[in-house]
Amino acid sequence: MENSSYKIWNMTFEIKNLKFVRYLLEIDTILSLILILIDSKILRDKVGNCHHIVILIILSVILIFVL
Repeated sequence: MENSSYKIWNMTFEIKNLKFVRYLLEIDTILSLILILIDSKILRDKVGNCHHIVILIILSVILIFVL
């Protein structure tokens, strides 16, 4: 009986770790988006409109909500 409760506890711990990793990935993605926005502003000031960066940001936001 102890072995089965240990397995359940271990599975719960693994699920919590996966959720934590997911949150870290979301935070990393959001920080990357902020950096992309800053870079795109710098590029827009130097080059002009950067439509590919806007598309990349939209795809990244969609990816966050899918995860």
